Amino acid sequence: PEGEMLLVADATQDVYGTARSWTDEVMKGAGFSGGRWAPLNVSYRLPPQALDFARSFAEAFLPPETIDLPEPEQGSLDWYPCYLRWVQCGPGNAEEVCSDEILSLMKQTGGRGLANADITVLVSSTEAGSHIVSSLARHNIRVVDTFGTDHRRRKMGFYMGDARIKATTLHSFKGWEARLLVVYVSEAEHPESLALIYAGLTRLKRSREGSWLTVVNSASRLKKYGEKFPTFVDNENPLASG
Repeated sequence: PEGEMLLVADATQDVYGTARSWTDEVMKGAGFSGGRWAPLNVSYRLPPQALDFARSFAEAFLPPETIDLPEPEQGSLDWYPCYLRWVQCGPGNAEEVCSDEILSLMKQTGGRGLANADITVLVSSTEAGSHIVSSLARHNIRVVDTFGTDHRRRKMGFYMGDARIKATTLHSFKGWEARLLVVYVSEAEHPESLALIYAGLTRLKRSREGSWLTVVNSASRLKKYGEKFPTFVDNENPLASG
């Protein structure tokens, strides 16, 4: 019997620079039939407030021809509380700042259906991730991560049901989600890295009991955007914290 295949694409999360290969004409040439791409216009996963900030990020930093942004579900704003925090820092203290933010999120666990296992930290480089894991180890905090020379084995053993805090790269977390999320941004100069940041901002899972997203950023280009967050903390200049 003939098999069926469902193809799903999000050109806004073009982390490999391949969105131009997803056009209707290219797909026809690949032998697929069934008409044009059918747009999915509503997000049923992101908290509405986080979706607004992800949309504003895409509109500010991503190429207009790749932007395909979902709309929030009508009337959902008050159903899914969301706590957004941006911490600006320098490259020299980023790992310590990330550790402090994770320790802060641990105060949310133990209630509202949350445990330490729901905390996930996402990074753009394995080097930064390894430093964060080492910093947490000094606090006797156990982490399951995908960093190290045995990357393939670690990735095979990485799953959301693990009882430990999670730490992995933005690339590896595509398609997954978490209610307690720390995203560390260290580079924002190239289109692929900006698309990757957008993908990280959309990994937050909505819940009627609340979701928490903290962005730790050492890329100076994004500081002005971060100042729009409900909570902005400037660890480059603590006197400027809000």
